[in-house]
Amino acid sequence: MSGTILLLFALAAAFIAATKLGWLSKRGRGQGAEHWPVFPKQVLAPFTRPLIATAALAALSAQAADCYSIKDPDLKHHCLATTKHDPSYCYRIKAPDSKNACLAETKSEQSNCYRIEDPNRRNDCLGTLKHEQSYCYRIQDPDERNACLGGVKTERSYCYRIAAPDERNACVAEVNSQRAHCYQIKNPDARSDCLARTK
Repeated sequence: MSGTILLLFALAAAFIAATKLGWLSKRGRGQGAEHWPVFPKQVLAPFTRPLIATAALAALSAQAADCYSIKDPDLKHHCLATTKHDPSYCYRIKAPDSKNACLAETKSEQSNCYRIEDPNRRNDCLGTLKHEQSYCYRIQDPDERNACLGGVKTERSYCYRIAAPDERNACVAEVNSQRAHCYQIKNPDARSDCLARTK
């Protein structure tokens, strides 16, 4: 349902933009035929900006909608923080390492990564935030290391080295921006998080 609404908003925004640019004028290509109804500029201008803003908000809401189906409260708040680009959701996360990882991701501040106690999560945070693979190589867990390298290098070959199927599919989906891999994730919370993160 949300995809249909998003499509309607996108079409309306495209129609308005084409009208404003004069592509849909009353005199089309030498024939003088009217292809579309063209509104006077005085009528068009007042609702153009709100309609485009609403279309953009609908796109954000479509991604955030996947977050609301997540049962784990910390994961749900992290998902909402990253999809809505709103760090206030991070402060609702109870686990300190997860809260700091969320703040680092939404605020793009390295200082939050250094507050993470788990060395693997800290290096993943720093590698992702700084976009430096050297931090990924410091991660002891091979699956976490390959997920970090897949994200930093944006190479799915690292994702295919991940042994756990759900984590592998989440990595491939995020690196390639392919939602189809999210649907292969068996864990419902991880699947919803994946869907929210990929467009």
